[in-house]
Amino acid sequence: MANASVIQRHAHLAGAVKLEFVNGREGSSQLSIRRPVLDQLALSIPAVEEQRRIVALAELAQRERRALQRLITNREQQLQAIAEDLSAPATHTRMQEKK
Repeated sequence: MANASVIQRHAHLAGAVKLEFVNGREGSSQLSIRRPVLDQLALSIPAVEEQRRIVALAELAQRERRALQRLITNREQQLQAIAEDLSAPATHTRMQEKK
């Protein structure tokens, strides 16, 4: 999963960017970022092909989450059906089966 390593490789930058915004904000009730702070902020934009890989990875992760949710729902339905079968009154006994 090379795409995951791309995301992890740049994850440390989020803290630095947040700190820069916190240090550069002003205002009382409606905080804003001063233009010089934004102008000095260095952003690293991945190449288009890397952006496509990141988007593809995100889409696959979303598909995986949906598939896992369907599996969970199916399993819950199975367990519910088993519980209903176990709690239903027996229609015959083992003695009747041996006859």
